[in-house]
Amino acid sequence: MGQLNDEIHQERLEWTRRRLEALAKMEVKLREMRELARYAAGRSLSVTEAAQVQEWMDILQKEVIAIDRETFTIDG
Repeated sequence: MGQLNDEIHQERLEWTRRRLEALAKMEVKLREMRELARYAAGRSLSVTEAAQVQEWMDILQKEVIAIDRETFTIDG
């Protein structure tokens, strides 16, 4: 029983480490999104520029979602 508990705790600890790394990556992506939003809000963008900003936002959002899903549960 003790060994099983140790294995469970070790698994949870490893998941916590992976999750913290993932959260740090997500934070970087979210900061990029915030900077893009500030950039766009502070300028009068052309339709093409606005589309490019939106495309980058969509890419970053998909990356954040993917990172989150990889580590959301202990099972991965």
